[in-house]
Amino acid sequence: MGWLFSKKNTYDECRHDMLRLVDQVALLEDAVAAGREEVATSRQQVAELEKQVSKLARLQYKVGQDTQAKFEEIAMVLSAAPQWEAEYQRQARDNDLLQERQQHLIALMMQQVDEIDAVCAGLPADTDTEWRGLMEQWSQRLLSGLQGAGIHEIAIIGQSFDPLTAEGIGVVIRTAVDQGVPYEVAAVTRRGFSDAEGTVLRKAQVITYSAAGDGQHE
Repeated sequence: MGWLFSKKNTYDECRHDMLRLVDQVALLEDAVAAGREEVATSRQQVAELEKQVSKLARLQYKVGQDTQAKFEEIAMVLSAAPQWEAEYQRQARDNDLLQERQQHLIALMMQQVDEIDAVCAGLPADTDTEWRGLMEQWSQRLLSGLQGAGIHEIAIIGQSFDPLTAEGIGVVIRTAVDQGVPYEVAAVTRRGFSDAEGTVLRKAQVITYSAAGDGQHE
């Protein structure tokens, strides 16, 4: 009996050891499976990281290429700057010369208007009206040319004398009953001109009516 009992105990122990070994193997298999999952996850993370690194490298390369292109463009602009400066200076000189020529032409046209007005004023009353009309046509053409250049005659007849736009060179006594405006401009002996902004380029020379009772005369 003793031998059988001992044998039974040995069998139970072996069975218990076998079951414990099976449990350990199952735990080991679970650990291996978990390890495989971690390895697979790590590989996926590494692959994703490699993709990000590759994308970053491509982006860095593109940025480098764009930066290089910008540097080359800036270098081209800087290299062309002296030529642009020289061209700007040339155009500025040409513009100054053109303005000088325009001012000279305007002054010449004003002088011609003055000369025609002087001739018309000096013509006898019985002068052929055809000649007088021709002179007036020439004067009007010159005035139209000045207007085309932005130069306008200052309208001053019938208005009060204004020292900002006119110079008084004579006074006449008003003979009409209507006294009109004070110090009214009676005649213009030399036309005045202003530019498109209203700046006076040349004051008109005028003769005004004397104020009532001031005793002045021509």
